[in-house]
Amino acid sequence: MPPRRSPRAGFTLLEVVLALTLTAVAATVAGAALQAARQAASRVATFRDQGEPAQQLHDALHDLLRHAPPAEQVDEALFVLRRGAAADTLVFLSRDVQQPFGTGAIWRVHLYGDSAGLWLRAEPVHASGLASESGTPAVAWHVPAAADFSVSLASFEGRGLVWRRDWPLERARPAGLRLSWRGPDDQPVEQVLSLLPLAEATP
Repeated sequence: MPPRRSPRAGFTLLEVVLALTLTAVAATVAGAALQAARQAASRVATFRDQGEPAQQLHDALHDLLRHAPPAEQVDEALFVLRRGAAADTLVFLSRDVQQPFGTGAIWRVHLYGDSAGLWLRAEPVHASGLASESGTPAVAWHVPAAADFSVSLASFEGRGLVWRRDWPLERARPAGLRLSWRGPDDQPVEQVLSLLPLAEATP
């Protein structure tokens, strides 16, 4: 009888090369998946950091704009839009501000952009128009990493809505407000607020 061959021990060179190749492919796929997950997490974090303050500013601005005092009760402009080289500034009066700061008094509100981002600041004022000395602090909302801030105001002319980059009607409320700025990674951001129902805004 011919002698039996003993079972083969070890791997052939082809098997080793194949195993190394498969391992390299798996490591490449895993690395790509990890990189994609990190990028997604970074985008989510950016959206969270930018989105939450922007939504808070949007909600606060919407409330403040809808509670403008009657023009006959104040001696200054209700709305002033100033165009700047770096950013626009909107100044308006309101009777609404979030608790615990109280409501009812007249507040002067500034919406503007600077090197630190986008700001919405409200401070109480006397009937004389001077800043209040009652000790009530100013209230502020801030959207960081916002650049190139601009404002457009809407008015009804005839039967159509017209967006303006100026606002000569300082004793009247606009029908709408549009804010634009660049967020992180130069992503464009736009918010549109409707302030007046069509029936009320149409002449």
